Amino acid sequence: MPGEKKCSTGVLDHLFEYIYEDGATSSLRFCVVSSTGELEVAGCSSPRALVVSTGGPGATLWPGTSWFTLLSSGDNRCMTISACSCDDVYNSGNAAAVVIFSTAKNEVIYATTCTTQALTAGSKVNIGSWTITVNQPT
Repeated sequence: MPGEKKCSTGVLDHLFEYIYEDGATSSLRFCVVSSTGELEVAGCSSPRALVVSTGGPGATLWPGTSWFTLLSSGDNRCMTISACSCDDVYNSGNAAAVVIFSTAKNEVIYATTCTTQALTAGSKVNIGSWTITVNQPT
């Protein structure tokens, strides 16, 4: 039928497996940044970012795959990332975005905006559960 669009559910699944495989090796880190202009790995360096997970014991945001839940809804796919209260705020400022980056691939895997809130250096950051959804093309 003209104009019809379809994507293999296997392709959609592989999008999440790209994130999931780094979670399995604990090479995923996260940072909270104060500007959406900082959505690259360099923006996640501790002098610029508000929060950067350190990768030490108990400090990674997602140590292993247990933090991810892969779901499907018909032909659509989603991944839920568990809530966490895990790392110290390095620099005071207003949070604007949460970035997932891979130390193994040296790249930003996913970035999303967050509820703007003031973070104070020395306190802990709380990140609520959130979901990444990929739908069939329309």
